[in-house]
Formats: sequence, structure tokens, C-alpha cells
Amino acid sequence: MTATTSAPNMTEMPKPRNSQYTNELIRASAGTGKTYHLSNRYLRLVLDDVPVPQILATTFTRQAAREILDRILLRLAIAAETAGAAADLAMAIGSDTAAGDLGFQRKCMGKLRELTAALPRIRVSTLDAFFAQIAQAFSLEIGLPPGWRIVEEDEEAAIRGQAIDRYLGIGKPERVVKLMHLLSKGKAERSVSRMIADTVIDLYGMFLDSDRRAWNSLSPVKPLDDVELEEAIMELNACDVDQLDVVKAFKPAKNKDCHQAASHQWDAFLADGIAKNISQGLRTYGNGKKNEIPDSLQALYEPLIKHALALLRNQIALQTESTFTLLNGFDDQYQELKHDTRSLRFDDINRSLLPFAKADSFRQIAYRMNGLIEHLLLDEFQDTSLDQWRVIRPFAEYVARDSNRSFFCVGDVKQAIYGWRGADADILDQLGQQLPEIEPLELTDSYRSSETVIAFVNDVNRGLANHPTLDADENKAAEDWRDAFPTHATARKELPGHVTIETARYPSDDEEAQADLVFDCCAERVAELVNGCPSASVAVLTRSNDAVAKIIFRLQQHGVAASELGGNPLTDSAAVQLILSRLKLADHPGDSVAFFHLQNSPWADELKISSKESGPFSLSEQTRRQLADLGFGAAIETWANELKRFCNPREWRRLRQLVEMGFVFQRQAEQPTELGFSGQRRIKFRTQPFIRRVETQRVADPSADQVSVMTIHKSKGLQFDAVFVVELDKRKSQAPKCVAHRPSPFDGIDQVVRYVPSKILENFPAKIQRLHHESARAKFREDLCVLYVAITRAIHALHLIVAPSNPKAKVHRLPKTAAGLIRAAVDLTDPIEESTVVYETGDRNWFASKNANAENVESEGSGDSVVTKRAPIRLRTPADRMVSGLSPSSREGGGRVRLADRLSLESSMGMLYGTLVHAWFEQIRWLGDFDTAKEKGRLMRIAQQIGFPQQEAENVWLQFRDSLKNAELETLLDRDRFAQTYLNRASAIAEVQVRNEQPITALLDGQVTSGFVDRLVVAVDESGCPTGAVIIDYKTDKLEADDTNSILRKVDHYRPQLKAYRRAISQMLNLDPASVSSYLVFLNVGRVKQVT
Repeated sequence: MTATTSAPNMTEMPKPRNSQYTNELIRASAGTGKTYHLSNRYLRLVLDDVPVPQILATTFTRQAAREILDRILLRLAIAAETAGAAADLAMAIGSDTAAGDLGFQRKCMGKLRELTAALPRIRVSTLDAFFAQIAQAFSLEIGLPPGWRIVEEDEEAAIRGQAIDRYLGIGKPERVVKLMHLLSKGKAERSVSRMIADTVIDLYGMFLDSDRRAWNSLSPVKPLDDVELEEAIMELNACDVDQLDVVKAFKPAKNKDCHQAASHQWDAFLADGIAKNISQGLRTYGNGKKNEIPDSLQALYEPLIKHALALLRNQIALQTESTFTLLNGFDDQYQELKHDTRSLRFDDINRSLLPFAKADSFRQIAYRMNGLIEHLLLDEFQDTSLDQWRVIRPFAEYVARDSNRSFFCVGDVKQAIYGWRGADADILDQLGQQLPEIEPLELTDSYRSSETVIAFVNDVNRGLANHPTLDADENKAAEDWRDAFPTHATARKELPGHVTIETARYPSDDEEAQADLVFDCCAERVAELVNGCPSASVAVLTRSNDAVAKIIFRLQQHGVAASELGGNPLTDSAAVQLILSRLKLADHPGDSVAFFHLQNSPWADELKISSKESGPFSLSEQTRRQLADLGFGAAIETWANELKRFCNPREWRRLRQLVEMGFVFQRQAEQPTELGFSGQRRIKFRTQPFIRRVETQRVADPSADQVSVMTIHKSKGLQFDAVFVVELDKRKSQAPKCVAHRPSPFDGIDQVVRYVPSKILENFPAKIQRLHHESARAKFREDLCVLYVAITRAIHALHLIVAPSNPKAKVHRLPKTAAGLIRAAVDLTDPIEESTVVYETGDRNWFASKNANAENVESEGSGDSVVTKRAPIRLRTPADRMVSGLSPSSREGGGRVRLADRLSLESSMGMLYGTLVHAWFEQIRWLGDFDTAKEKGRLMRIAQQIGFPQQEAENVWLQFRDSLKNAELETLLDRDRFAQTYLNRASAIAEVQVRNEQPITALLDGQVTSGFVDRLVVAVDESGCPTGAVIIDYKTDKLEADDTNSILRKVDHYRPQLKAYRRAISQMLNLDPASVSSYLVFLNVGRVKQVT
């Protein structure tokens, strides 16, 4: 788009559609091929010659985005390979191409070339990533701080903690105490900060989507005053129940109520007895013929009941208002800290873009980003939040209301498992109200699972409401689910299948011990299956992250290697714990626990720990020195290599992940200057921030192992030959802190109320009761979604491991758990014994055919990933890729280190001088295009930005101007003379490209080398392929022009650095190393030296 191109008119009236692309909303059940259908739409657009930047495809996770892009490229590649595959693709996308048309096959090849060449411009990403691109283009307009960045969870938690500390520090202690008393309902709390943190984590999103009026919607009611209350209690107490014609139960009940009223136990007063019945509109109490409550007694109760209700209502209202006060005060400090530290989360980006969620602003967005979105493809739409929809809505309306554009959306409300992160599946359900142009389509035929598994899925989902002890809200949610559930079918009728429900051993009433025995049983069954079918892909699904590590440990005890996709902190590794102890000792040499840990470990001999008196201090000093010299990544890599011989494969993987985390942490701590100078400055910091990151950041442990262990949430979008599900007996989560109301899924929150316990809820207004019932039903629906996802991952076999019934229980009740729901659905309501297969259907030898033909089944129609062990290809894990991290400049002097470089924590004048000179030379492409005098003003502004003194900058500018007149430098920077002197004229050169401050990343000698080349000149041929490159590195060393020996010594000193540059560039540009040359430019003496 050029500067004169006008932005499109987004406010035009909707046009009648006569398009080759229908606007579709696909409700795709599990395994029905949603990624397949989405890639069909994308490929049809591409093969119809729609420019790639005009297509935006978004999904929920980066992994899913990679899968979509991989699927698009793979299907194009397959179609380009044979005419038959091309015909299949043409049929799938609805092309009119005739079978065997070689032109279509050639077009697939051409489009494959186009897409691979245009990878940076392909818009297949998460919504968050797309919004971040918009925010980068509009940072100033939307009020983001300059240089903002997306921070990790541990950094955000630290900022949140600082905001809480600030909030507690600015108020009077008595105000804070009163506030905490209200929020905790008078209960003692161990930590005020912890309580506030929990409140913020749970309710801050609700606060941001509402205003003060929503939190003040429950108006207080005037209770009895002290005199009126005392009179009412006295009158009730004076009532002689014996004179009333009622059953004997009335007297003790009345006396108990009087005592509770006199002691202000209003919760208990309304929770039981005569007061409870009257407050709920009942006219009787107790059993027998004379159980009717007399009018005279009811009249005595009514003032006290109204008083109790008023107090309880006022307490909830005050707690709600106090919660808003807390969140509002926290928000003031939090926003200020985030702005000061330029630290944002993706949610901040989404909210900052809300003012642009309108047609006029959308024109600006499209224009500023140099490209219109003409076709919008949204995946996993049930996981979209309201803020995300508000931002993407203008794009959706724009493409849906024009015949030459298109809208495509895929989702499944049955898989909406991210409500706790702000996702709202009701947006998908009611999307037609916002976009009436879309056509709904439902997919229920699975291309994944066997008939046995699908039949079980149907039975469970149709029988969820059979559970006998569900409360009214749960039963209503289960009935709604059952009524809306579409009967599933499968296209894979040839697949053998097997489903079992098996009980573990029964230990005691200890729930944690019971869970451990379920894990034991699961590990045994997985080991049996792996031994019986080595080619099968197997998954163990859990509800919690903590269970993942426990199951992996048990699998290892059975000799089964497993890949961890759930993600746990690296502290689940003994080797990592040792390194953390060493880091703790670096900050605190007196940490006797950390020293004891190291002293009694296999690492002790390598560390040469001598005595308790001197050992910790010596090791602490040594550790700090290594961190200062090498940085976190390289130092931890050194320690990891020392521990390698003590590690099993998983421990070694976790150590490699710790090394990667160290390099990432170091890069964040060492920020390059904004102007691109390759030198980096070290800043002083302690080890505690890194330790905190290791302890809090969850890191998956992927591998090529046959068995994968993960949470149910992580399994979404994946499929496996056999699936084992545990933690089905976990009890319901605790009640929410607040409930909220929206007029519609597309509106903000208009009412918030602190949670009211169910035993007194009936005494509150009908609207408050509805809020709580809706919240309870929504939570139960999400639990059903999690269960649905869990039981639809299996291709062949599904095995559910549950706890047995309590043999000591006198009355057996079906538990209100996922296991209980499943048992009710398949008619297992009677007590179930331990260590028994209580339900089985299908073929238990389903894997016989798989062993005979050890090929994993993957349907062309399935849109989900098959996790499988494939020998020919093994992708590198992130730890493999981040083997180490070095910059080419760290190789100066062949690895020798200058002490001054390591101890200089602040930029000296010499460093500033080097930064300035590099920044000025970065502005020059060719001397013929650079007027030194005219550019002086801009160069001086650069000097001011980096903090260089103005007077000194004038002197440097004079030196800079004179240096450009040097003959050797002129030849280097003049377009024609450079080509004649430095380029190989034997090769055809169509263009010479200059890339100043070229970033490089390459794997050299098992280490990731990254850095910046000051000036890279690349010669390319007519096809755009590089044919040669020249590396130019500026140096500001103080030398004498006639001191040849000193210059040669400097060349030798920098030779390793330039050698690393050449190897990296040859890798990146796919050039023969002989075609890459390198030169040092000593600016102070005007000499250019080739480095070979």
C-alpha cells in the first residue's frame, strides 16, 4: 500500500452476497477435522490467487497456529508431488479443476514456492500475537509506554506483589485491618498480602470489565436499632410455647433461636429451626399433626428474621464494595508500576485496543499495517474472550458484509475449557446475532475414534443427568447439556476399540493416599500396554499439573519413559534443585540448608567443598565470579555438564531446559542499546529473581517417547491410540469469591456481588439468586466440557481409572465427581469393589492389528494432531536448539576475557564513544546517498538519545566527518568502488544489498551464536539468491597509523570473532564459506584490514 492509497470505507451498508466463498460458522465436535476444514478454506483462497497478507487465520495457542501452517504447507507439498494428490486436494477445497489436470499440480508447486518465500508475511497466529502487531503500530495513540514488552508470568507476579506492597503502605493501618476483616468475613488470615493477591488473581479481570456502579448494585437495608432488637428478642423469649397448640419440638427450637439472636449468630439463626422455615415461606415445623406454626409465633419471629436478612444483605453489600475498593487501590499502583517498567501482558494489549474497536479506527489499523484483511479465519472460537471479540469484531464485520471477502469460524462449545482465563463460549453460541451473514454448519462425524469409543462418548453425554444426587443447578446444566448434545458417529468404522473403567486399591479415608493408588494402578496398566503394543501412542491425562510429575515418576519405576506435556516447574528435577542450592548460596553464603544439600550430593567432590566454616563462602564467591564472567546461561551450562554423568535422560532434559531458561533470563537482563550497537552492558542483579522464575514458571518436558503425560487442558487438539484418564474423583472446586452478570455475552458486567453461601441464598432478592444459579450452572458446564475433552482423545482405547467405593460406609452415595457422573451414565450406581474392571466394552486385543502393521492411523479428514513415535524424523526440542548462547564478540582474543569488560557495570565514556560512532555509521548505506552536513542534526539527536555530552559530540562529529574522507573508507562505502574492489565479479550480480546492524543466529560447534554484524553487504543474482557476502566490522580501538605491529595484533585478536561471523552468515545465507569475506575497519587510523 502506498502513501496515497485511501483506506476502505468500513461504514458502507451491507451488500447482497454473491460470493464464491460462503461465510461459515462450523460447530465441529471432537475429531471431526476442524483444522482440515480451516486449511481447506485457506488453500482455496491461496490457489484462487488471493494475496497471502490479505488472509488472517487465528487460533488459541501458538502450537495450534504452527499446526495450521504446517498442515497448509504439507498439503500443498503433497499435492505438488503427484497428479492424484493434486486431484484429491482440488476435490477437498471445491475446485472445478478436472482430475489429472497437470496445470493444477503445477500451480500447487508454484504456490508452495510463494508461501515458503513469503513466510514472514503469512498471517497465521494467535489472536494475541495479531493484536500485539497492531499495538506496535499504534503504541503512542493507545497510550502504551515507549519500549513496552510482554513479560513472563514470574515478572508479572513480582510487579503485582510490588503493587500490593505499595497499596498496603499508602493507607492507614486501621483502614487496611478493617478492609481485611470485611473481606475475610471476620476469620483470621495468616497473610494479608496473600489474601489480597488471591483476591486480585481471581477478580481483577472482573474489575477491569466493570465500573463502580456494578459493585454497588446491592443496596443496603436498614436493620432494627439496638432498642428495637432488644425488644424483639425479649418478646420472642417471653413467648410460652407450652401454651400453644404445637408439637414438643417447638420449645427447644424456639429457645435455640432466642439464644442465637441474643448472641448475634444470624447465619445460624436463619440456617436452621423455626426461623429458617418462616424465612423460606413454610408454615410448618417438625413432624406430627400439630406442626403448623401459629400466626402469633410467626409475628414474633418476623422482625428478627427481617433484621437478620438485613444484616446479612448489608454484610454482602459491604464486602462487595470493599472488594472494589481494594481492587481499585491495587489497580492504581499496578498500572503505574507496569507503565514505569514498560511491562505488559497480552490482556493489557487487548484492552488498550478497545478504543479502536470501531469502523473508523479500523480504517486506520488497516492503513497503518500496510495491508487489508480481506479474509478472516478464526479457529477455536469458543476460547475467545469478550475483549478479544471486541477488537476483532470490526475485521469480522468488514469481511462478512462484502461479496468479495469472506468470514470463516470454527468452534465447539463442548470444548470450552478456558472460562477461568476469560474465555466465553456464549460468544460463539450467539455469534449469529452479531454477524447475520454467516451460515451455520455442524460436524459430528469423527475421523479419529473407533465405534467403541464413540458409542461410549454418546452414552456418557446422554446419561449425565442420571446422577441421583445432583443439586438443582447441576441437574439443570446436565439436562441442558444432554438435550443439546449431538449424537456422534464415526467415519472410522474399521478401527478396533476398547473402553474400560477400572478401580484402584482402597487404602483408607485419606483422599491423597487414594489418589496415589490410582496413579499406581494407571502406571501398571500403561506399562502392560506399552509392553504389549510398542508401536501405540499412549497418553495419560490428569486434571492437575502436580499429578503429571507423580505419574511420570511411577512410569519410570516401571521402566516406561514418558514425555511431559503438562508443564511443571523445573524444581521437579533433583539435578535442578542442586543448581538452585548453589545459586541460593551465591546470595546467602550462610544458607546452611543449601550448603548441606550440596555437601551431601554427588556433586560435592566436583565442587571441592572442604569444610562447613570456609566451604560455603568459598563456593559462594566462586559462583558469583562465574555468573559475572559467563552470565546465567553459560555458567549453568557449565554446571549442568558437571552433573550430566549423574543424570538419567529426563533429569538431563530438565537441566538443558534450565540452561535455556538461564540464557533467556540473561538476554532480558542485558539489554542491547536501542540504536543497535552490538556491545551489551552488564547490570548488577542477584540470583533470587532467577530462582523465583525457576520455581514458578511451568516448563513442559516433550520428548519422542511413546507415552505422553499431560493435563486434560494440554491434550486439547491431540489424539492418541490409547488414553488413560485419572483424577476423575477430584471434588468440586471451592465457591467463587464473586458472581457477576452481563446483559449479553457481548456486553460488559453490570452487576457484581460477593458470593452468598447456599444456606442463606434463598433469603436474598431473586436477581441475586439467579446470578448464583447461573454461575453454578456455568461452572458445572465447564466441568462437563473438561470431561468431554478427556474422553474424546482416544483413537482405539479409553481407560478410566477411578477410586473404589468405601467398603466401610454404611450408606453408599454416588460421588458428585466426574467419576460419579460417568458411573451414573453407564449404570454403575451400585458400590464398586477395589482392583476390579467394573465396565468393559469392545476388543481388549485391539492392538493385535497394530502390532502386525506398526503404522499409526492418521485420517486425511482429521484436523487434530496424532502424537506418535516415528523413527525417521526426530524434531529438536527447545533445549536441543538452545544448546548454548554466545555472541561472536565473546570470541575476541580466542576466548580471553578482559577484566575491565566484566567489572564495568555502567557505560563509561569509552563505551559511549563506541556506541555513538557505531550508531552514526549505521545511518550510512552508501556515501553517495549520505550528505554529512545535512545529516548533522539527525546525528546529534542520536547522540542526545544515548546520553552523549553535547560538546563532546561536536568533537566526535568532526572526527566522523574527516574519517569519511579517508581513501580506504571511501572505497569501502562508495557503491561503485566497493563493487569493483570487494565483490567477485565472476558471478552474476543483479543487486547489491546493504544490511546495517544485521542480527545473526547460528549453531556453531554445538553452541547457539547470536549477535549483530555492523555492516553486511550481500550480492544477489536475478532470482534473488545470495551469491556472496562481505562482513564489515567497525572498531574504535586507539591505534597509531604507523604502528603496523599493533594493528596486526588487533587483527589477530578479533580473528575468532570475524571467523564466527563468516560461519554464521554462510549458514544463514546458504553460501559457501569461501564466498563470504570479512574486514575490520579501524576508524581512528582509517585502515581497512581483511581477516581470513
